[in-house]
Formats: sequence, C-alpha cells, structure tokens
Amino acid sequence: LAATLLAALAAFSATVSNHAVRTSLTGNPGTSISVNATVSSVATVPAVGGKLARSLSAALGGVPVAVWGAASSDYLDFPHGTGLPNAQTHLVSLTSLNAHAALVAGSWPTVVSGAAAVPAAVPAGLARSLHLTAGQTLRLHESVTGAPVDVRITGIFRPLRPGSPYWLLNSATGGVQQSGGFADYGPLVTTPAVMAARHVAVVAAAWVAGPDVARIGSGNLQAVSGRLQSAVDKVGHLGGLQNQAVSTGLPALLSGLATALVVARSQLAIGAAILLVIAGATLALATVM
Repeated sequence: LAATLLAALAAFSATVSNHAVRTSLTGNPGTSISVNATVSSVATVPAVGGKLARSLSAALGGVPVAVWGAASSDYLDFPHGTGLPNAQTHLVSLTSLNAHAALVAGSWPTVVSGAAAVPAAVPAGLARSLHLTAGQTLRLHESVTGAPVDVRITGIFRPLRPGSPYWLLNSATGGVQQSGGFADYGPLVTTPAVMAARHVAVVAAAWVAGPDVARIGSGNLQAVSGRLQSAVDKVGHLGGLQNQAVSTGLPALLSGLATALVVARSQLAIGAAILLVIAGATLALATVM
C-alpha cells in the first residue's frame, strides 16, 4: 500500500508541476521578449529575426519561438489642421498583417509599379481619429529634412487578437501619444516589399518573440532561466545592432516558478517521508509479532 501511494504521489507531483508551470505562463504578457534597435535597412529585420528565434529556442531547450519584426521610418509630419497640433506619425513594415488583422475597408498595401505614393493601411482607431478613408492620399513631410512623402491609404483594418504579442510592434493598433509638444499618432502600416521598392528611409526596427509556453516543462527551470537571460543579454551581437533595448519578464518568471516548485516538492517530500516512517514502523511491528 505504501509503495503504491508513493508511486501515485510521484506521478501526481510530475503531472501537477508541468500543468502549474504552463498555466502560470499561458497568457502572461511577461513571457514575450521585445527588442528595439537602430538599423538602416529593412533587410536587417528578417535576418536578425531568424537569428533571434534560433538563439532563444536553444536557450529554452528547443521550445519553438515565433518572432515578428517591423522596420520603422523616421517621423513624418501631418499637414497643418490634421489631428492635434504638431501631429506626427511614421511608416512601419509588418509581415503577415492579413493573418493578424481583418480589413474593415479597402485592400492591403502591395507594390504597384509606377505608383508615386507609398501604399499603407491604417488601424480603424486611427482612421476615426483623423477622418481617414480608403483611397485617400496624404502628403506628409519628413520631420528632419522636410522632404514630402505621399502616402495612399489603401485600407483600414482591425486586429483579430489585440492581446497578441504581434501588436507590440511599434504599438501598431493605433492611438495617440503626446510628448514634448508633439502628438504621435499610431503608425501607417505597409509591407517590407513596399518599403524596399519605395526606398523609404529606415531608422529603427523592433522584434517581438513569443515562445510556445505550452512546451515549457517543470524540469530544471532555474538553469533554463539562466540560459535565457544570457541569450537576452547577447541580443546586440546577433546582427550588429546599435542602441538595442530588450524588455522581457520571462527569465524572472521562470526563476520564480523554479523556487515555487522547490517549496511545493519539499512539502510533498515531507508527506512521503511520513508515509515511509509509518510503513517502516508497521513492517517492524509485523515482524516482531
């Protein structure tokens, strides 16, 4: 009976530990890993994204990691009278936008031979704020040089899953942030192909990594946390990035879970030890009698 109970207790501990780890991580925004850096080419984004996915997956023991990237232009000034005073925006390139958003009006931006304006889609919230419509062309100006940049609004979209890490890329769900006397409106979204074809100047990039936390088990979490932190610290070496900033709470989450599991397993071990003592005493008593 004691042997059966101990075996059941061990199996229960392993199953519950794995379930507890995955439940704690699933849906936790701290599990995503955000990277921002200064770059000069849209081609840098997929190259660094692939290296980042491989590095993080290796640190997590082979757990798949999805990485999304975005290149960003410098700030662009809206015409006077559009939105709040000193209204600005910027162009960002997103891959697989149609897999993460649904069109409300118009069409997705694509490369059109001979077109003078840069095609871009806008979030529905931004379209409402600035009274933008599909098919409209805006003449913006680069904030630094004053050079004109024509942008044609091809479509208006809404996120399918606003809580997805994908939308952490340059806050691409719209809205406005005011700082230093300027009003920064959520970006105009285009594609990497459009940015490359239109020679849009790129000044920054962002990446968001989302590990498949359902594949993370309870084994050796402290070591996994250490390897992940080391990989995060070396992000700048992946592609010669400059001024990189990395934000994530995953190493701390894994370390905290490792400590909690040690405490929980200690409690179970105490129960198992008591059971062994009772079984030993019972066996000794039976032998004497």
